[in-house]
Amino acid sequence: MNASLIEEDEEQCLIVKLENVDLQGETVEPNCDPIHKERDLSDENREAAQELKGKAIDAVSEGKFYKAILHLTRAISMNPTSAILYGNRACVYIKLKNPKAAFRDAVTALKINPDSAKGYKARGIARAMFGEWAEAEKDLHLASMIDYDAEISDVLKEIEERRRQRSHAEAQAAYVKAKKQEQSSSAREKAKKGHSSSNRHRQEPRRQEQSSSSRQSRGSSPGSFPGTFPDGFLGGFPGSFPPGDDQRDQSGFFGSPFGSFHSFGSPFGYQN
Repeated sequence: MNASLIEEDEEQCLIVKLENVDLQGETVEPNCDPIHKERDLSDENREAAQELKGKAIDAVSEGKFYKAILHLTRAISMNPTSAILYGNRACVYIKLKNPKAAFRDAVTALKINPDSAKGYKARGIARAMFGEWAEAEKDLHLASMIDYDAEISDVLKEIEERRRQRSHAEAQAAYVKAKKQEQSSSAREKAKKGHSSSNRHRQEPRRQEQSSSSRQSRGSSPGSFPGTFPDGFLGGFPGSFPPGDDQRDQSGFFGSPFGSFHSFGSPFGYQN
């Protein structure tokens, strides 16, 4: 790594390709030291911070990022008003795959210097690592406007590809979910129809049995009036005359003691 990436007069930031970045890894939280006012600094502190920054440069060039973090943290304690130091430490945190700590340092750098290109750049990359694509693009575009950096274009292209992949994955997931819901609804509808058909099949024999019983009840004595006498209308009627009895002919219809009717005329009188 080029040591000039951490020089005070450089606004370049460590670039980490997003395909090599994830949210896992060891976490080294930054010191949340208060930002001191300029008047609190002494020349001695400035010189000490500069010396520690040099040691951090050597550690970064050797790939010893945790050691670089320690040197930059001590440098910040000596000169807490340097946005560059916070921005550089944010870049090392990104290299360590710790976007949370990188984000906090980038925010601090922007509080000290709202026009810090390195602050926007580091925060943009951290947001990209969080998956906050829209916010990441805003920060990176701001960084590019303040101080154009060709590397930002590469990061933006990577972000755009990640957004496209996520959009495709979300669309695919939505399609699968809708398909499952449709299949589930269809299965419920089929089950409902099957249940209704089964009920009809179970009830059909009962309806047929009831219909048969009703027909048998209505036609139990076909061709006769229930309760009629056997062997004819008059046969066996108590008190009737036996066949061939002359008295039946002499007494008239039903052997009435009042005499026989001469005809079936008016019911209101006899014919003379």
